Amino acid sequence: MALWQSALTLSRDEIEKLVNSLIVDKEISESDGRNLKNEIFGFANNLKSWIMDNIDQRVSETLKALNLSSKDQVRELSRRVDELTKKVRDMEKKN
Repeated sequence: MALWQSALTLSRDEIEKLVNSLIVDKEISESDGRNLKNEIFGFANNLKSWIMDNIDQRVSETLKALNLSSKDQVRELSRRVDELTKKVRDMEKKN
């Protein structure tokens, strides 16, 4: 798990404790506590998605700049080599 994912998980646990404490101390109602947690967790999920999208974009840009093949490109090339190998073997069997 990435460091930032651990931080979000830790924050989630801390938020859970804080909101539960507010409910126990009667600072907010259980309903308000649930709404607050849902709002905060929704924000955290959006942040997590934004981070992942940006990481994916940066990795793609870096691979392109370095002129390196992506995993999908290597997989496709491998598939094509396998196809050609099979065709060559089939041709050798006919001769």
